[in-house]
Amino acid sequence: MKTLNTQPWAEYGLWLRSFFAKRVQKISVNTGSSCPNRQNGLGACAWCDGTSFLPAYCSSNKDIVQQIEEGLKFFEHKSAEQDYLVYFQGYTSTWGDQQTLLVDCQQALTVPGVRGILISTRPDTLSDSLLDALALLSQRTFLALEIGIESCLNKTLLSMNRGHNFAAVEQAFDRAHSRGLRLGAHLILGLPGESYQEQVDHAQKISFLKPHSIKLHHLQVLAGSALAKRFATSPEQFQFASLLEYRQLVIDFLERLAPEILVERFLNESPPQRILAPHWGGVKNYAFADDLRKYMIANKNYQGRLWSQGKVLSQSRQIDESRELDERTLF
Repeated sequence: MKTLNTQPWAEYGLWLRSFFAKRVQKISVNTGSSCPNRQNGLGACAWCDGTSFLPAYCSSNKDIVQQIEEGLKFFEHKSAEQDYLVYFQGYTSTWGDQQTLLVDCQQALTVPGVRGILISTRPDTLSDSLLDALALLSQRTFLALEIGIESCLNKTLLSMNRGHNFAAVEQAFDRAHSRGLRLGAHLILGLPGESYQEQVDHAQKISFLKPHSIKLHHLQVLAGSALAKRFATSPEQFQFASLLEYRQLVIDFLERLAPEILVERFLNESPPQRILAPHWGGVKNYAFADDLRKYMIANKNYQGRLWSQGKVLSQSRQIDESRELDERTLF
């Protein structure tokens, strides 16, 4: 198996559309939940600027049904006929009262057109009782947990004030898998202190976790975050890739990622006024993906090319400086 529909990577969007047999739109909601770091006085993760980038209709002052109904109106122009997934996105929805989250999920499913639930979470906020309840819910509707991993290296998780180690990630995936839950993984590429080789090697570690899907984000230093202070005082700790270099990093990552893992996105898209670095001219994920697809097809790269039976076939390499790379071909 190379990739879904012979594309250079297994595209989550194509799979989702085939699963539901029509276009599917995510509608974000905000439950007003916090996260364990903030509530336990540990401070936010280093990259977090204390805001949650949600659409205007998302407000914890509105109940879940009202947020969804406003979201339906917000997205109705995209297609005359589409299904919806409600995305519990703001901060950590699984941190707090478990019963409240389950009630919110039940209410979301009462809205016409809603076909399932997505929950963004952390590996250290998934109790056995919550996983049991979500497993029951998944038997009657589409449900996926999107678990923030961000890095597979304990040194990075510690320096970024993540509040857990990689063993917690492995345990969370094992416990959720044992209940048959569909899992997504989030990973940030470009975190300070991680070499090119270490970033590429994340692909193998993620593959061993066997997520159903993955979202890649590139590091953005945001105003108001702990990273912003570090960037101001110790800029030498940061080695930002150019957009061209990031494209090569993504390719090297994908070629070592198990081919069945669906890939949802490649870029973070924070509000431009908040971004201190890197400055990539406001490129959007869809534009990056279009360019990446053309480049990978032209160069016969594809997801899983160097992955076989759980082993990477060859060592990752640094960007080949001798290769002719022309930034004018991008976008």
